[in-house]
Amino acid sequence: MIIEDLGTGLSKARNPAIADIFKEAGYIERWGSGFNKIFSECEKAGLKKPEIIESSYLKVRFYRPVVSDREIPGDTKSYREIPRDTKSYREIPGDTKSYRTIVDDTLTQDMDIQYAAILKYVTEKGHIASKEVESLLSLKKTRAQEILKEMVEKNILEQKGKARATKYILKIK
Repeated sequence: MIIEDLGTGLSKARNPAIADIFKEAGYIERWGSGFNKIFSECEKAGLKKPEIIESSYLKVRFYRPVVSDREIPGDTKSYREIPRDTKSYREIPGDTKSYRTIVDDTLTQDMDIQYAAILKYVTEKGHIASKEVESLLSLKKTRAQEILKEMVEKNILEQKGKARATKYILKIK
């Protein structure tokens, strides 16, 4: 089967024995309907059509929704709880003097929602640590550190301390 045939309803199992087991267990509804269902669900969710990559195996690349211009609601405890239909980081509640000045001077309308969540937290608490970013954004340690490093390089945050004592504060302009 070639990539162009995906979504046409044609189906040929690479391992018929395993396919039969999945069919009997109820994991397969109809032969040849999987990619059509994937494509239609992505379209319903407003996502870009998945990319199909074929080499010695089949790889499907899904795309996340664009989240760079969503607001952070005031009572939200976690980035993952942010509604998907929010519109603008400018609606972030809180102290307008401290973070909005930095946002307007440093970042564009397309500011990353993760940056906005971190800025909101820092303006409320005064500082943030890598562990707090992990928890706030539900990220792994490495990604949390990458985001903080990016924000330092963009002169949004300033790093204070070393190792476990490292805290990040708003960069004063």
